[in-house]
Amino acid sequence: MINVLLQNLPLLLSGAAVTVQLWVLSLSISLVLGTLLGIAESTSSNTPWLVQQTLRIITRLLRAIPFYLQLLIMYFVVPLCTNMQLSAFAASVLALGICSSAYVSQIIRGGITAYDINLWEMSQLLGYTRLQALRYLVVPQVFRTNLLALSGEVDQLIKTTSVCSTIGVLETMGITRNIIAREMNPIAMYISAAVMFVVLSLAWSCVVTIIQRRITRA
Repeated sequence: MINVLLQNLPLLLSGAAVTVQLWVLSLSISLVLGTLLGIAESTSSNTPWLVQQTLRIITRLLRAIPFYLQLLIMYFVVPLCTNMQLSAFAASVLALGICSSAYVSQIIRGGITAYDINLWEMSQLLGYTRLQALRYLVVPQVFRTNLLALSGEVDQLIKTTSVCSTIGVLETMGITRNIIAREMNPIAMYISAAVMFVVLSLAWSCVVTIIQRRITRA
């Protein structure tokens, strides 16, 4: 079993590298889009009521539809409707980012809603517009106070990348399945894949701990 693992270690590491790429790119989309949606959906923004309700319906649908189905829609349906060809990797990044943004938006919206009304009034006294207060005061504070909730979503995103192997992305699980088909040794390979995900999750936990310490000291 160890020999099989050592022989295929370079392939497993290449799969882990693709997993990290999927994760980082989709996380960028998730945080940016999720933050914008959360701000737009909050009652504290100046977003028109109809737009707010439309965005809430969209994010509710994204949270209701399984990610696997969203991935298939992004890879097969979107190109047919738009005449735009997407690679399996690009479709995976977009599907992961958009799906995760729906959950991030709810964290951001909840944090903005719970923001102290006195601090809103203080920001107005300091001459901040509503938009400036959101950008410079409220959203940074929401990220600080909701760091654990956001980190949980980010950690979940790491594991969700494994679904992308179903459309041919050779990330950790895709590589693992190919090796199993060739070597017929599922025990070693599945354990190795599990270890890869545990390492990535622990690495993210360390990053979150460092961020928390810096926030505490600030």
